[in-house]
Amino acid sequence: MKQQMNEWEKMIKIMVDWIEIHIGENPSLLDMSKRIGYSPYYCSNQFRKMTGMTIRDYISRRRLYHASSEIINGDGRILDIALKYGYQSHEALTRAFARIYGVTPSDYRKNQKNYSKSKGEIYMKTIHNANIIIKRLQVSDIHQNMLADFDRYQEVTQCYRKAGDKFELKDIAYTRDWGPEKKQWALNYALQCIKQGGIVFFAYDEGQEGTEGKVVGIASVGGSWDGTVLGKDSEYANLGELLISRPYRRMGIGSALFAAICENASELNVKKLYTSSQSAKESIDFWLKLGWKEAQTFIRPFADHKDDIQLEYEL
Repeated sequence: MKQQMNEWEKMIKIMVDWIEIHIGENPSLLDMSKRIGYSPYYCSNQFRKMTGMTIRDYISRRRLYHASSEIINGDGRILDIALKYGYQSHEALTRAFARIYGVTPSDYRKNQKNYSKSKGEIYMKTIHNANIIIKRLQVSDIHQNMLADFDRYQEVTQCYRKAGDKFELKDIAYTRDWGPEKKQWALNYALQCIKQGGIVFFAYDEGQEGTEGKVVGIASVGGSWDGTVLGKDSEYANLGELLISRPYRRMGIGSALFAAICENASELNVKKLYTSSQSAKESIDFWLKLGWKEAQTFIRPFADHKDDIQLEYEL
């Protein structure tokens, strides 16, 4: 069984590579099945088992990703880009682009210099063949139930505890999860953060063509509930949230969200970021890998729990 699974993992990679090569040619399941040497039904069934999506949905995601990349980074005509990636018209691509990014391709280009102030920044990143869109949120982007599919569940087996001037790992087990009330709290927190001049980014797994996709990552900085920036000489801004939905962890999304936060943190006029992190081994290891260190100043309003570890990051 394991050998058969490995064979199909190789086949899926061949399929994905073939789609990338032929993305501008309206690749079809029939053409691909001929390349693989299996029936269209068998290819489709195995692809869905291995990736969790249909071949049609995957091709739609890749078409929009490539078209969007050219719109954002190039200067070709929108119609030419649309036709290049299999859209039947300028309007068909415009509808797909606007539903995902909240603005038409033409308007985005015209206002590119001011876009970050008016609509928010968009970063596109291909991670493990998923199109992850990292978007800065405005108040109008927050809506009820947008975290319905977000899986906060975390099972912890080891935690760091301070022993003198060092931290030691202890066998401490617990789980964390979010129910509907906690998800609503997280949305309210993000909303208040934006209203108070903070910065909020969400990561989306781009949905099939014409849909927004689901939220798979959350990051916010600069807004405690009262919007204060604290510490000596007001040098710290609080990184209140940086969370990734369970199926999307260890894919680089957390690092990408943090990079987006750092690129925009100059707006806050601070020298450092501060976070009160849970002491779980995987959480602290993540922060240390990004370059965080133990905070030089303890800021009580930002501290969430007595066992949390206070960290800072120099911008």
